[in-house]
Amino acid sequence: MQTSNLIQGLNFLCTAGLGFSIGMLYDLFSVILTKSRAGKIVTAVFDVLFWLISTAATFFTFFCFQNAGVEWYLFLGIFLGLILYFFAFGNIFRKIFLKIINFVLKLFKILLTPLRFFLKMMNKVIRMLTKTIVAPFDFLLNHFKKWTYAVEKKFRRFDFRQIHKTAILPQTHHTMSKAAQMEKKKK
Repeated sequence: MQTSNLIQGLNFLCTAGLGFSIGMLYDLFSVILTKSRAGKIVTAVFDVLFWLISTAATFFTFFCFQNAGVEWYLFLGIFLGLILYFFAFGNIFRKIFLKIINFVLKLFKILLTPLRFFLKMMNKVIRMLTKTIVAPFDFLLNHFKKWTYAVEKKFRRFDFRQIHKTAILPQTHHTMSKAAQMEKKKK
């Protein structure tokens, strides 16, 4: 079934508008990435997002037109729309996007100032409470460390060989009189 020249012309203009819109989306993402100083991973995510949106918009445009199908002049319309955008309107829209992004960032900064102040105050309160709660435990821990060090130091000086020698001796050793012990030593 053939379509009239008027419908083909309208389809061509719609795809040129699509190409123009894809160019605007590209510049919008470019300005966002430049302004945010994004790293490689974020840039890759934005690139994939750009291509997904562009591809979905292209397929949606191709299949929404009545009897449009996939014709060569539709691709030509997208290509000419991109060229028209980048050579005629690209710089203007980049400046507009940059101003919009700067305005939004300033607006967020103004709106988030009370929240930042509140978070700073909460941070100070939490630090103060932490110091108040932790200080007694810290004091006890330091004294426990000193006490264990002192006990360990005393045990280092203690001669465990003496304990071993007394443990080997028979129980009667303690009950014998001094005279009996002297006799035993003489033998």
